[in-house]
Amino acid sequence: MEKTARISIENNADADSKDSNGETPLLAAAQYGHEAVVKLLLATDDVDAYLKDSNGWTPLLRAAQEGYKAVVELLQWSEWRSFWNRAG
Repeated sequence: MEKTARISIENNADADSKDSNGETPLLAAAQYGHEAVVKLLLATDDVDAYLKDSNGWTPLLRAAQEGYKAVVELLQWSEWRSFWNRAG
């Protein structure tokens, strides 16, 4: 999955594209605990970690529900970084 994500990013694929369930690549990676893919996606400037699927779930909520602590920590750090960047 990491190789596919890397190739997609290198070819300028839309990191926030949604499938028929409203899931983004980040949400899918988070809900299945693919830590390396989550890191890769968060490192791009094009990913929105706050996008919700059609049921209102965010990547952080999915990772927490499934018990992927390392992914939860990555997403929380991303949210803090985003907050501080917006704050100035």
